[in-house]
Amino acid sequence: MRFDIDILIVFADADNAPTEKNDVGWVSQFKKFLEFMLFQVLGEKPNIILKGEYDTMTSPNLDNAAVLIPILSKDFTTSSTCLDHIEAFHKAAHAGFKNHTRTFKVFKSPLSVSEQPELLREMFGYEMYQLDLNSGEFREYSDYFSVEAERQYWMEIVDLSYDICDTLQSLKNEAVDPPVKNLFKRKTVYLAETGHDLSVQRNIITRELQRHGYAVLPNQTLPGNAVDIERVVRRDLNECSMSIHLI
Repeated sequence: MRFDIDILIVFADADNAPTEKNDVGWVSQFKKFLEFMLFQVLGEKPNIILKGEYDTMTSPNLDNAAVLIPILSKDFTTSSTCLDHIEAFHKAAHAGFKNHTRTFKVFKSPLSVSEQPELLREMFGYEMYQLDLNSGEFREYSDYFSVEAERQYWMEIVDLSYDICDTLQSLKNEAVDPPVKNLFKRKTVYLAETGHDLSVQRNIITRELQRHGYAVLPNQTLPGNAVDIERVVRRDLNECSMSIHLI
């Protein structure tokens, strides 16, 4: 199957409104930076399309996009149109290529698991906001080239770009060649979840492990209660030859 759109970014219109400090909306700025980074990774310019709440562009069933990026925020979760986009893409994605992650959730602001759309809760997300560890308050980046932005925002952009690149290449290869059975199972490492203060360090270790051919678990958001967390962690640890815990 050939896709007309490489990446479709869906968002609540309020999240792309210009501010006093930036004439360009947050989502438009994010698209610009992601496009730049993906060009470095892919070697070609990706076709990235923005779709707001009231944008009628693209077919209603969203089956012409390879990857979906929902920009999560309070406004997104209260928009029935945005939630409909998630459900429509989920149905279209599972009607074809079932073995690839094709939805990558990006957090414009922090949301608890229960606040997120149900279809997205288990997926890992990419946090694109600043969090004050002392007060717990968050703020959006206004200076995208500050030291803080380099440590958090741009690291997340890099991670997201490589993950999307893997998916796009897998979809392309699957469409051209029949799947080949992998005779060699990669070793798996358990890299425990961390708080926001160590997220950058965890991402660096994740990339280094993957660069050396290791699979990394957990590959989904942990459940919200202790019983399910223990069950999922035990299951993942049984697959791993080593576990790493950052303190």
